[in-house]
Amino acid sequence: SFIANLPEYHHIFSTKKALQSQLRQAGTPSTSWLPFAYDPDLHYPVPREEGADVVFIGTGAQERLHWLNAVAKLPGVQRRIYGNSWEGIKTPGWEQQPAVTGKKYCQAINGANVVLGLLRAANGDQSTDRSYEIGAIGGCGLYQDTEEHRQLLPDYPDEGFFADPTQLAQRVKSVISSTTLQEDLRSIGSKAIRKPEHTYAARLQTIIRWAEQ
Repeated sequence: SFIANLPEYHHIFSTKKALQSQLRQAGTPSTSWLPFAYDPDLHYPVPREEGADVVFIGTGAQERLHWLNAVAKLPGVQRRIYGNSWEGIKTPGWEQQPAVTGKKYCQAINGANVVLGLLRAANGDQSTDRSYEIGAIGGCGLYQDTEEHRQLLPDYPDEGFFADPTQLAQRVKSVISSTTLQEDLRSIGSKAIRKPEHTYAARLQTIIRWAEQ
């Protein structure tokens, strides 16, 4: 019924560029890309409290295991997952925790030496809400190497991106061994993200401007 109703909408905003052609094929009269964003009232810097070496925050999915397993092979690294739907999914070497919200969410990101920015291939992701939230909170993010991530973080060093599991493990090892690199990634990431144009308020204005045309 959702697919059948698509032609009834005047316009559909999608957070995924990859869906544009599918929406048109389904009969959507008009569609455009609306990037993810962050909320300054929810995603903000907090005093740092020591956390895990590596943190991943996200919903459980089998497709993410090859990334997590690559990091799990690193010796002497404390790894922690926060999120729902990990029950029944084995993640050796990773401590599983429930989803976190509010200030605890900010503390989990800011307290980690590295926060993984993994995508969902099944969703056609090139970026996610976490891509914005990590930098907004002041976290040290490692992101999958995509065009959207590169555009979002134009001054980010190559050490902050990874293209495959082997490179991810290498990047994690390099970053957690260098506090200087960690601080550089935190600083560059926060400077790139904490801008009015990356907030949900800005996204709402985009929608309103379209409606007023």
